[in-house]
Amino acid sequence: MATWDIEPGGVQGVLSKTAEAGAKFEDEFTAYGDGLLGAATWAGTMVLGGTEIPEGGAFGPVAQALQEFQQHTENDLKFLPVRTGKSITGARLATEAYLSLDPPRSGRAVDGEIRRGAR
Repeated sequence: MATWDIEPGGVQGVLSKTAEAGAKFEDEFTAYGDGLLGAATWAGTMVLGGTEIPEGGAFGPVAQALQEFQQHTENDLKFLPVRTGKSITGARLATEAYLSLDPPRSGRAVDGEIRRGAR
């Protein structure tokens, strides 16, 4: 069986930094969307010469591909903060279990808390 040498203060520091980084996801997602929109806007159009551009703008095949890419990656991106939160919770629960049990049982308890908290 593996031995554990967990420093609660160190765990707390790592969890705090992770939560701080995770809090920036919303800004990153906004920048991601803005970047894709900017790329799509400047990617070119398929409007024939002399044709009036539609009110909402005209987009070409690159813009369409970028839109499809964004739609297909949207759920993956939304899952990042969820996974981060579950990982933080799992690490906290595992550390609490480690501190509450005697050393021979701590390793098994921590393993179980990690599996339960990271679902």
